[in-house]
Amino acid sequence: MSILVRSCLVALGGVIGVIASFAFGVLTPVGQSVEQRVLDSSSYAEHSPLLAVVTVPNLAIACAVVVLIAIVRRRWADAAVAALLLVASNLLGQLLKYRVLDRPPLTSDSLDAANTFPSGHTIAFASVLIGLVIVVPPVLRAILAPIVALVLGAVAVQLLAFGWHRPSDIVGGVCLVVAIAGVLMALRTLRTPRVRMGRNPARPVGRVLLGVGVLAGIAAGVLAGLLSLNLLDDGWPVRALAFGVGVATVCVGVGAVLWMLPAVARRR
Repeated sequence: MSILVRSCLVALGGVIGVIASFAFGVLTPVGQSVEQRVLDSSSYAEHSPLLAVVTVPNLAIACAVVVLIAIVRRRWADAAVAALLLVASNLLGQLLKYRVLDRPPLTSDSLDAANTFPSGHTIAFASVLIGLVIVVPPVLRAILAPIVALVLGAVAVQLLAFGWHRPSDIVGGVCLVVAIAGVLMALRTLRTPRVRMGRNPARPVGRVLLGVGVLAGIAAGVLAGLLSLNLLDDGWPVRALAFGVGVATVCVGVGAVLWMLPAVARRR
């Protein structure tokens, strides 16, 4: 399967993920009810050292570092993809949250609730970390990808555990970044010559992440269904649901990016 086809499939999957998470989590009474139970089970914390690093200056610095890595390697197309990924993801996320999307009051708990979809913190971390995966040499992706998944997973779990965001916000944020990465890689592929692709050392890691993500997603889906039917009480099932959503989203997102990227870096 060509890199162009892989990129298009990843972009399509990301778009579907954004739409599906918003449709279920925000536009249905069941979704709003389940997510409210997740919020109610959280221990709200106003400050977090990890989450506090998300500022405009820090994003600019992170973007510069990621682009610099690509420039040092003389991968001009990768530098453009990484820069556009950071800028487009964060701008589009803010536009969707504050100008386009709305959270309808479908339950008694959501009458005055503001829209928080998609999560800006998730988008900020995901765009930087996925941009980093794109610009490093292919041989290093197998080492970097699990670290990226752990960091992004920690961000997702903290956002949910501290009551900063709902599960659909996290899913939408990661899927938005993955979708934009797929679109940009597809456009990049159209402008680069075909090369003979070798063995990709990061792809097995991607398959493991995808497998873990799918299993976590299935478990989270089962828990969400049981909670929506009021077959489980609040407590550990709700916390397990939040953890499962975070793990599933991050692992599938990073795994999909690894599956999409070429094994051989191309100069242009």
